[in-house]
Amino acid sequence: AQADRHFIEMMIPHHQGAIDMANLALSRAKHPEVKRLAETIKRDQTREIQQMRTWYKQWYGTDVPATSMGGMG
Repeated sequence: AQADRHFIEMMIPHHQGAIDMANLALSRAKHPEVKRLAETIKRDQTREIQQMRTWYKQWYGTDVPATSMGGMG
């Protein structure tokens, strides 16, 4: 169970980083293909973050703690 917990704690900031990059692409990208990909990333990663938060709360009885990824987030 510790591996599951650690996975979620680390994946949420990783996904948030992808969302942040997608937002940047949406505001600055020139190619519509990149903007479409950014929209897809934003939608899917947001949904996955919510799913992981839900599981974490169900399994561990608490919210996911704020975790630093050592510069990766």
